[in-house]
Amino acid sequence: MTFQRDGNLVVYTNAGQAVWAGNTSVWCGTDGCHLSVQDDGNVAIEDDFTQYDVWSTNSARPTAVVSETGQTHVAAW
Repeated sequence: MTFQRDGNLVVYTNAGQAVWAGNTSVWCGTDGCHLSVQDDGNVAIEDDFTQYDVWSTNSARPTAVVSETGQTHVAAW
């Protein structure tokens, strides 16, 4: 998974073929962006400098739980 220069989040196979694209065209400033699954279950692209969401699924729900093994599980519907 990578952010292209145009801000689009794309998943590529090992052979370099795009298999999924978020069709996100966001400005990530000079410091870049990262994908985040937030504590409330919302999936967002956050600007690394401002820490503001520049794109999100707006799917915030109290569904993220941490298991006994320390793994985070997120359920979305």
